Amino acid sequence: DKAETALSLGVNAMVQDPVTPDVLYAATTRGIFKTTNRAASWFPLSVANEKGDLFVSSFVMDPERPQVLYASSTRGIFKSSDGGLSWIPINQGLTNTHVRTLVIHPKNRRVLYAGTHGGLFKTQDEGMNWTAVPFR
Repeated sequence: DKAETALSLGVNAMVQDPVTPDVLYAATTRGIFKTTNRAASWFPLSVANEKGDLFVSSFVMDPERPQVLYASSTRGIFKSSDGGLSWIPINQGLTNTHVRTLVIHPKNRRVLYAGTHGGLFKTQDEGMNWTAVPFR
């Protein structure tokens, strides 16, 4: 039953489009889902053309450009520039691709932080290159 399947998904994060409030995204234990009608119905988004389920642990939206999305997973970080229709991996410099959480800097959307099983990483170019951030 489709309703049972939808209810059994673990939801790890949600974001709402600030420009088009009817659009919401849910990061789940089986990938990312999108609604364009205030959650009346949902459809899955394929993250980086992955086969099978993808555990998405964190999900963020560029506050100035809502069509730009970032998803973290056990396979690294993925970026979409078209509202989730297509995805690219952005893992250059990550020494551990089991990414648990993502944050976009509130005053500079080019800066993101990623918490991984191997530590904290930072990018200053929208995820194209990551460097480790030491704890001091």
